[in-house]
Amino acid sequence: MFNNILADQRFLEACLNEDRHALDRWGVWSYWTEVVEAVKETLYRYSHYTRIDNEFIVVLSIDCTSRIYEQYMGIPSRFYNLKTVVRRYAIFYTKQYIRSGGKIRGVL
Repeated sequence: MFNNILADQRFLEACLNEDRHALDRWGVWSYWTEVVEAVKETLYRYSHYTRIDNEFIVVLSIDCTSRIYEQYMGIPSRFYNLKTVVRRYAIFYTKQYIRSGGKIRGVL
């Protein structure tokens, strides 16, 4: 069974455009949880951090989420559900953050 890429793209685009219904779905369907957990796990696994402040995780998760919304045309997949793709993107994003020496756009 294949995923509906167009529906996923429209959903992410609506989130980008701050559509309240889409943003509510983002939270209810636990996409936010996928991002936060992936960021947290990746930081602990691939960085030198031994203790990570929750506020720091939130900042990274918000930036990662905004990038997911901005990439709405390229994020969805025919073969993986949107939660899986969101988690993979969050892992990729966090690894890039670590490699960059701790720089994220407009924040640090």
